Amino acid sequence: MTDAYYDLVDPADPRGQRFAASEHVISTWGSSMQNAAPVSALLVRAIEH
Repeated sequence: MTDAYYDLVDPADPRGQRFAASEHVISTWGSSMQNAAPVSALLVRAIEH
């Protein structure tokens, strides 16, 4: 997937819990901040697993 918000850091990790943010999560408020929606999606993923 080329347009992902986050990339899995270590695909071989069976837990798959470490992600690196891409440029797609940058907030409109500032380039050093992340938009809350993609972060919320990671939280939901963690809860479901």
